[in-house]
Amino acid sequence: MLQLCRKRPMALHLSAMARAEPAHYSFVPATFCVPGDEAALLEDAAARGRKQAYIIKPDAGCQVGGAAERMDGAEDGDRVCT
Repeated sequence: MLQLCRKRPMALHLSAMARAEPAHYSFVPATFCVPGDEAALLEDAAARGRKQAYIIKPDAGCQVGGAAERMDGAEDGDRVCT
């Protein structure tokens, strides 16, 4: 159950399901877990253009503590999901 309560594992599971069944999981937004998906995040930022905004959340925590909005797709070295 903990796998579904934490942001990072939930994002990884939903992304995997969206790849496996795209018609049923079309509601899942593009999600990148850093470190690990840096290349995909930077590729997405380059493809979407300069005006793209990303919401960055820490791996653990709640009530918006540590959440940030970034315009450049960069990360601060922490484990985050965008």
